[in-house]
Amino acid sequence: MEDVVVEADTVVLGRWGFAADTDHSWVTGELLLRGDGVLLRRYGGDSRRGGVTSWRFSAWQVVSWWPGEADPDAAVQRLKQHAYDLYEPSPVPIDATEAGPVAGHPGPARPV
Repeated sequence: MEDVVVEADTVVLGRWGFAADTDHSWVTGELLLRGDGVLLRRYGGDSRRGGVTSWRFSAWQVVSWWPGEADPDAAVQRLKQHAYDLYEPSPVPIDATEAGPVAGHPGPARPV
């Protein structure tokens, strides 16, 4: 799959952190629903060491099976039907792949 560049001014209809069970393991990352109905995914998450937390993600990529649903509420339901557990997104800006380190360890992300 080809990486997609996401600019800071991209129209975002929804953004969620996720955990999903695959055939081989659990994966985590983020999903971004653009204004044109395209769903993007990036893999990654947080790392906690020595009293600080950092976040790191891969580049965004298009989710090829996504049908172009542009309604955020319907998108959440469709993603849950595909076994995605959804959470609030990380503090990493959509046009970056890393954030932190920040002091402390944030609590668990709230489910969507």
